[in-house]
Amino acid sequence: MITCKRVLEIATRLESAYQKRFRKFQSNDCVDLDRWADCACGLISLQNQDDQYPLDPELFIAVITEVIMVRLLMSGEIELAINHYAKVVRIMIGRLREEISEELKWLRQASKNGHASERLILSPSLQITPLSRFIHAHRMSRPDLADQIATQVIRQIEVCPLYWQASCNWLSTNKYSALAMITP
Repeated sequence: MITCKRVLEIATRLESAYQKRFRKFQSNDCVDLDRWADCACGLISLQNQDDQYPLDPELFIAVITEVIMVRLLMSGEIELAINHYAKVVRIMIGRLREEISEELKWLRQASKNGHASERLILSPSLQITPLSRFIHAHRMSRPDLADQIATQVIRQIEVCPLYWQASCNWLSTNKYSALAMITP
């Protein structure tokens, strides 16, 4: 739902992120607040159309190119900026999905090679994310082990919410009630 308060909050965050990232472009002229409000409405609409796109003003500013930012600010090409954001988010989700898939292949092979499920799932790893270990635990019919790392998975998804969209092929909140509380 688009409310005035929500639009203003997002517009303020967009402007703040812009000021941090694009200092070299800033002059004494302030960007028209309407531009940020229009952009906020575009982000809200995008997320309302498809919830795979997070309502994340800081990410929006982080992924936008300088050329698109200039066009957005000078010509009001909000649709161009929103489409760019959507494309980059889809690419990011695809890469995260590939990462999870590779990790699951590694975990499956390690299990076939005789590695203990407990060790694979419960041992912290710099190479294998908690989310992949959680999915693997459920694939191995070990929800007891998955429950032990649910907090780590929740932290991982809080840090990068796109992991949720990337893992939807393997997870469902109906099946994994421990994650139901973090569903975006």
